[in-house]
Amino acid sequence: MSSTTWMASELKSNAVNYEANAWRFVESQYLIATASLVDSVAEQSQLDKLLESSKPALLSEFDGFHTLLTTPFRYRSTISSRFRSSNMPGVFYCAELLDTAAAEMAFHRWKFLTDSVELLRLSPTSYTAFQAKIRGLTADLTQEAFIQDAKTWKHKSDYQKTQEFASVASEASVGLIRYESVRDPKHGACLAVLSAAGFGSRQPLDNSQSWVLSVSRDRALWVNGQETIEFQTDFWN
Repeated sequence: MSSTTWMASELKSNAVNYEANAWRFVESQYLIATASLVDSVAEQSQLDKLLESSKPALLSEFDGFHTLLTTPFRYRSTISSRFRSSNMPGVFYCAELLDTAAAEMAFHRWKFLTDSVELLRLSPTSYTAFQAKIRGLTADLTQEAFIQDAKTWKHKSDYQKTQEFASVASEASVGLIRYESVRDPKHGACLAVLSAAGFGSRQPLDNSQSWVLSVSRDRALWVNGQETIEFQTDFWN
């Protein structure tokens, strides 16, 4: 077997059962926009149902799931990511720790900034941080069976092998991949949810937080009242 080349049966035999409440950041624009159109929670729910009917169809495995969990699977992007090529189904990325999720989101905003030659900073943007219950059969890339390929899993820009791995995991009905963040200076654990089988609940936890992210070329700063999370961007170069 060549490095990072896995058969579905072999991958599944090395998978483990895993469970956690994991964090994800999303822009608050949608939540704010719809809330401003209604006067009650009941009206908000009705509006969400109407909007749902106009969106691209989801696989039946996501029936009854909250939109915060299904959005990555509904809207396919032409931009590939660590475990999803441009022609693959969606992936729900999240992290075990809030700070790790903050680092991942801040990196992508910083990357957008640095790819835009004329921009020196991005205007402060509101985000919602929420937790999802994650549970299922997991390929844990930090464990012994997979650690021999750590250099490949941790590559900062080449995602070919990780995308191939995710395809094999899906074939093996392994719904989760756990891996070390290369954007978090403390190297916290991230999770890639490949299918509905990777969720332990159809609803996010009821403990969301509001944050504002400001990004310049040398710093990313999250603010939530008196609490802050700061990253020096030289770590991402």
